[in-house]
Amino acid sequence: MSWNEGQNDFSITGASMQNGTLSLALKIQVGNLGGCMPIDLRLVTDESGDVTPPAQSAFSFPDTNSCNATPNAMYQNQIITFSLPPAAPSPYLFTTGGTSNQFFQVSTTTDGGVQISLPATSG
Repeated sequence: MSWNEGQNDFSITGASMQNGTLSLALKIQVGNLGGCMPIDLRLVTDESGDVTPPAQSAFSFPDTNSCNATPNAMYQNQIITFSLPPAAPSPYLFTTGGTSNQFFQVSTTTDGGVQISLPATSG
């Protein structure tokens, strides 16, 4: 799953689920403008479209120890976490938020893995 926000490119490179927590690993290619980078990803919690943010509101980058990204830098394994609703079965629906506002779903596999896919567009 990849998307673009302004001059920044995001890709989900890994996912894990443990004890009701979903962790997503992101690769971020920053454009030529730095600045504080918020996390716009949201878990869609119900059919009304209510959303829940991740545990953190912004990234903390290792070279700046803050939410400020270095222009033209690439960051691997930026981890964000979500608390999953205990009664809700997978798949879990997410939105990238921001201007891209793409949807994707995260589900468990029969062998205990985690799979990321685009939601069906027809039913």
